[in-house]
Amino acid sequence: MAKAVWTWIVTLGTLAWDVSGSAISLLAMREFRAGKILSRALVDYGVRLEYYAHKPDKALEDFINAPNCLRKFIRPGESLYQNEPDWPSLQQFLAGDDSLIRRQTRQMMERNLAAVEEPARVSQLIAYAYDREYGIGSALVHGNQGCMWDVLGDLTGQAKHHQWQSRGVHLQTLALDIAQGLLGVARGLAIITQQTEEYERLFNEMQTVLKATPVSA
Repeated sequence: MAKAVWTWIVTLGTLAWDVSGSAISLLAMREFRAGKILSRALVDYGVRLEYYAHKPDKALEDFINAPNCLRKFIRPGESLYQNEPDWPSLQQFLAGDDSLIRRQTRQMMERNLAAVEEPARVSQLIAYAYDREYGIGSALVHGNQGCMWDVLGDLTGQAKHHQWQSRGVHLQTLALDIAQGLLGVARGLAIITQQTEEYERLFNEMQTVLKATPVSA
């Protein structure tokens, strides 16, 4: 199995295991908004791992790009590391390019559905699963205009009533979100275990390319 694919399995699988337990606990306590925020992340993990199972070349591409993300994280706190023994090497690392590759969840979700559904059905599922259910979770995470509908129940600027419990999130939809995220992880793992030889071939090809690429001083 390619190192890149296994790294994504361990990373996203660990996150899914951890977050799903917390989301289920919130579901049991009927804390639907907080549960929706966690389930939105869980859906991301499942969609991404399933996408990488279908597109191992993208898994490898994003794996190789990981240091760019680390530069983005570390550079703002650069002064915290200046007294470290390996500061010169870290400084050299931070001098590299920190451009990021961002996979859009909607595009990954469409690719996953296209593997198992008819084109017309894909559009219907995306309209509900992404534009509505995922959109509600995103609004609650980011606090954008969409959360007004969930909290106030009114979009005219004059709240008629306050919704203490979520208007857009219910027990059934939250449970479905959690299941969707976990099933995405499970489907991704199933596809990967069936295609081990293909991942090994891609990994070996990339290793050959990397070894032939000169490293700049």
